[in-house]
Amino acid sequence: MLVFSLYSASQFFGPACLLKRQSTRQIPYAIGQFTINELCHEIIYRSMTPETPQCLSPSANFTIALGSGIFAGFAAAILSQPADTLFSQINKGHGPTRSMVHRLTVLARPAGFSGLFAGLDPRIIMTAGTAGVRNSQGVSVERVFCGCLGTTIANERK
Repeated sequence: MLVFSLYSASQFFGPACLLKRQSTRQIPYAIGQFTINELCHEIIYRSMTPETPQCLSPSANFTIALGSGIFAGFAAAILSQPADTLFSQINKGHGPTRSMVHRLTVLARPAGFSGLFAGLDPRIIMTAGTAGVRNSQGVSVERVFCGCLGTTIANERK
């Protein structure tokens, strides 16, 4: 389904549409979210004895997943805020009409470091909440369909 959607979008809008605005915004968001989420899970499970994760109640697993998701959303919001700020400026028609890199550079200079992170507070609340709920739902769905929690990277390493 995803492959078909990407193929259809590239046929309709051209192959360059896949590399324009959306990917520049979503790549830091996705990398930050998934990396921090897995890191939080590993830190929590490594701090336990080897027997403890198997004995955890469903509410404890839910709490771990929710907390890891909240931290992951926090990181994702911070990482993707500058790109979203600049692209909202571009969507409003600001900046020159040259290449995308030139437009981003021209818009970033007057905004400065602090200007790129304007409006971060509500974004952190929204993204952290969304990522936390999505992550905890994923663990619940996995438990229903798989009958158990998935393996973690920490258990697979030797």
